[in-house]
Order: sequence, then C-alpha cells, then structure tokens
Amino acid sequence: SELLCQWRRYGKSNQFLHQLHGISLQSRPKLSYYLYRSARWLLKELPIALINRSQQDFISTPIGLLCLNARWTGQQQSRIDAKAHDIAPILALQSKLPAIASPDDSVNRFGFVQSATDGLR
Repeated sequence: SELLCQWRRYGKSNQFLHQLHGISLQSRPKLSYYLYRSARWLLKELPIALINRSQQDFISTPIGLLCLNARWTGQQQSRIDAKAHDIAPILALQSKLPAIASPDDSVNRFGFVQSATDGLR
C-alpha cells in the first residue's frame, strides 16, 4: 500500500500548491468514469492482456483507478498551516541577496562566471 500512500502525498502537495499559488485541483472522479474504465478493462483490455500474456496490461487499469482515488483522497484530507501564507515570496528574498557577479562578468563555456578582472592579474 506504499503506492497508494505516495499518491495520497501527491494529492496533499497538490492541495498545498492550490492554497498557496492557486493551481487547479483534480476534480472528483465520477462514478460513471470508474464504471466506464472498469467495463473497458474487463471487456477489452483484459482479454487482450490474457492473449498476449502481458502482466503489465493485466493490472494497469485497476492500479490506475486506485491511484486516481488515492490522489483525490489526499487532496481532500490536507489543509495547509496558516503560517505558510506568511512566508515571503522567493522573488522578494532574491532581491535582498548580494550580487555574486557584476554586469561586466561573463559565463564561460563550462558555466562558471569569468570575472572581467581575472585576466588583468
């Protein structure tokens, strides 16, 4: 059940991102979707998987439906702490950090900052 715990954590983090940054949430899966996917798996995917002897195709849809439900459950069960809204945005913090490179510096082909004064020493 570690897989389902992981998907619940995904749902929780999705809820946190929604509360902090307004990203869209996963809508509640409808019973009709579960019935459609289960019937499709039973009538189409399962016979093909049995003929091809493909274990992955045999269990893919049921596991996917369980994970979908676990993610939605995690989304519904999580609430962010009120203190999280007090955290200053990263951009505001970055503007207070001292500059590491000057405008005259360049980046060499290895990604390192090459100071304009390095060649003068």
